[in-house]
Amino acid sequence: MKPQKKTLKHLSSKPYWDQIEALHPYKTLAMLFIVASAIVFTFLIVMMEFERIQILDEISLRSPRFFALSTIIILLSCFVMSQSTRFFDTDQLLKLKNYMGVALIGGLVFVISQMMAWMELINNLNYTSYLDLKNYFFIISGLHLAHLAGALVYCAVLMHRISILEDDAVQSLIYMTNPYQKTKYKTLTYFWYYLGIAWLVIFIYFLFAY
Repeated sequence: MKPQKKTLKHLSSKPYWDQIEALHPYKTLAMLFIVASAIVFTFLIVMMEFERIQILDEISLRSPRFFALSTIIILLSCFVMSQSTRFFDTDQLLKLKNYMGVALIGGLVFVISQMMAWMELINNLNYTSYLDLKNYFFIISGLHLAHLAGALVYCAVLMHRISILEDDAVQSLIYMTNPYQKTKYKTLTYFWYYLGIAWLVIFIYFLFAY
């Protein structure tokens, strides 16, 4: 009995980093990428704020209105993606694909709204004295858009795979019960959540600072 208790105690006191190493490589890479990305966004926002406080006169530069529309769209997209989770757990392949398709369309609409926001910045020629600040708008939103582009491509790849398998009941069952496939889908879902939260934080800063 004593050796058994010792073993259980050893397992329960397993170091935190060892638990991280036990994660699937997809989840580990996604987590590291999210942490690194969050650090980069934080650094850019701090630099933008530092640039803003250097201007002594009243800043008349305003955050593009289409950024508000972008925020609504990406939050709705995150909600749809979160609802699709239960369809993977209940082996409803068609509904899973449909919800992922709606989230994908939401992501594409987000891209269009971001481009409209950029056009608003470009056409706002009255604020040439705030060119450095405008560049930060482009850099921060553009970097976020690059993240989303990667997620959209990955989502399209998974949807294509589902489309191939949905007419084959046996292959569909194998796919839905494969932990490896579920890990890929969960990784996409978590990254989609991160994109929504990251943009919400960025938008709140833009809204109150400008």
